[in-house]
Amino acid sequence: MIDTKQDLLLEPETLPVRVLNGQCQLRETDGMRTVLLAGIPVFHYSKDDKAAEALWVVQGIDSGWLKTAEVASALELNRVTVYRNCRRYVSDGTLGLVSRKRGPKGARLGTEREVAIRKWHAAGKSAYEMGGLLGVSHNTVLSAMRRMGLEVGTPRRKQESLPLVPVQEPKTPSESRTPDVVIKSARFFSTIESDICQ
Repeated sequence: MIDTKQDLLLEPETLPVRVLNGQCQLRETDGMRTVLLAGIPVFHYSKDDKAAEALWVVQGIDSGWLKTAEVASALELNRVTVYRNCRRYVSDGTLGLVSRKRGPKGARLGTEREVAIRKWHAAGKSAYEMGGLLGVSHNTVLSAMRRMGLEVGTPRRKQESLPLVPVQEPKTPSESRTPDVVIKSARFFSTIESDICQ
C-alpha cells in the first residue's frame, strides 16, 4: 500500500533539452533528437541526419512557430544556411534539402561523345563546330579535350594551298609588243584631247 502522495509521483527523467522559444523545445537522447511543440513530440530524427534537421527547421519556420534567428542560435547554424534551406525547400521540395555531391562529377560527355571529339579533332574541326554538333558549349568541348590530353588552341586545319601558277620569264623587248587595243585607245584619247584644246 502507498503511504504518501510522494510515492505516486515519478521522478521525471532529466534529458538534455534545448529551448528554442516558448513553444518549441529540442530533446536529445541516445543519438536521436525529438522536437517538442507545446510539450507534444512532433518530429523525431537521428542526430546525424542533416536533411531531416533541415526539414523540421524549414517546416517550423514556414508554419510560424519558429524564427530563423532562434533556430540558428539553438542549433549553432549560420543564418545563411537556414535561409538557403528555406529557398531550396520552396523550389525543390524535400529533395532540395538532401545534400548534393560536390566536386568533379566525372566524365560529362560520355565515351561515345569523347570518341567523336577525338575523330573530329583529328579531322581538324574546331571546338565551336564540335560543340554545335554535340549540342554543348564549346567550353565543354575544350575542357573535355584537355581532360583527354588533346592539343587545345592550335589550328588543326590543314591549309589548302592555292594551285601553283607557272612563273613566266620576262619577254625580250622585241617580243613585248603593245596590244592593238591599247594602241587604238591611245589614239582615241589623243584625238579627243586635240578636239578639246582647239
